[in-house]
Amino acid sequence: MMPPTSIDGTDITGATIDGTEVQEITVDGDTVFTAVPPTAPVNRMYVADFINGLVRQYDLTNKFDLTGATQTGSLSTSEPMDVNIADSGNRLVVSDRSLNRHEMYSLSTPYDVDSAGIVTSTLGETDAHGIDIDPSGVNVITGNINSSEFRYYTLGTPFDFNTATLQDSEGVGDGTYDIDYVKQGEYVYGTTKFQAYRWELTTPFDFTTRTNIQTYSIETEYRGIHVTNDGSKYLAAYYADGEVYEYNLSTPYDITSRGNAVDTFNAPNSIGLDLV
Repeated sequence: MMPPTSIDGTDITGATIDGTEVQEITVDGDTVFTAVPPTAPVNRMYVADFINGLVRQYDLTNKFDLTGATQTGSLSTSEPMDVNIADSGNRLVVSDRSLNRHEMYSLSTPYDVDSAGIVTSTLGETDAHGIDIDPSGVNVITGNINSSEFRYYTLGTPFDFNTATLQDSEGVGDGTYDIDYVKQGEYVYGTTKFQAYRWELTTPFDFTTRTNIQTYSIETEYRGIHVTNDGSKYLAAYYADGEVYEYNLSTPYDITSRGNAVDTFNAPNSIGLDLV
């Protein structure tokens, strides 16, 4: 039984009981309500530039549309390979390969990387390459090129990497790079040197419940990946030419249904990306 996420076409973004906000409601063991993360109040793209040691922030005129993208901020770090905006824009997560760790930052201005303070916690991984974290701050998936594994952790304290426990991993060969939750955690997408992978999760955000793996041939070294939550677009970061490519998907969530790129945007040394 799938939980409702909209009423008459309007997304449900929250619910309260006696004035207390709830994220999930169950009846007789069945989930009948799951909150959808609120739509970000900005249209932005974040790109990891591993050569210059920068996380670059771009404002978009229209959501998930590269036309007219303009850089509006940046964060200096060592060798960023992936970037993720978390906790409704209040946190920034960066995978830093040379430091062998994933880093958590707080943002004093939501969604603005220029407002990042010090690193608040870290998750150590040799050659850290990809990262995503669920809205609750408990479920974390990573890509590790050193072991060619995708890994799944849970955090004992939400958004605190220092409390991480490794729960599971899956080796796929050919290096593992960017990895993302999509469709409120029903899917996980990850990239390797030659392929993109998609798993369905029977329990959202829990990678141990993965099933029905799909593989897609992608252009060599399309390391960054972002599939929109509605499955209509696929964006790829290609570090070799510093371009981000935008594709429409004629079949939602199916990367093989992409045609030619509908737009491209030059983001130097782009290797990992996130969009809100």
